[in-house]
Amino acid sequence: MNTTIITKNKELKCLWSHIVGSTSVDITTNSLSLFNIIEEISGEIKAPLDDINKEVILPFSYEIISLWQRVAYNNKEIKQTIRIELISPENKELQSFSYDLLIPSDKERMRFRTNINGIKFAGNGEYKILVKIKTKDGFEEMSSTQFNMNIKKAINL
Repeated sequence: MNTTIITKNKELKCLWSHIVGSTSVDITTNSLSLFNIIEEISGEIKAPLDDINKEVILPFSYEIISLWQRVAYNNKEIKQTIRIELISPENKELQSFSYDLLIPSDKERMRFRTNINGIKFAGNGEYKILVKIKTKDGFEEMSSTQFNMNIKKAINL
């Protein structure tokens, strides 16, 4: 699920963002295919008794993909820093990643995608992925998507 966000950004807007298992781009048509759109991550992990209530990194690979569009078309290159944040059900930032987004002067829209290996688990519930862009005042949220984690922890004796 994507949320429409009203922003102050005058150069770019994020049309959508998704968390997926993988993507593929057709080299002939430049068409994008999204595979295994993630709505829920479920499973079981085994941990020593001392670690059963700690945050853990799950061995899970995924991609974040976003579509960006110029707000007003001009002939200049746009370079922005974007930040992707993983937010826990308790609204705590668990992980963050920063990237450079470059939109060449001849492009109106640009896809951004990144592979992430490992996801931090801090309890069952709804997690958010926030996509933000750097501004002079910090980072402004441009898009978000949600998914559930339902992980059973077992004691490894």
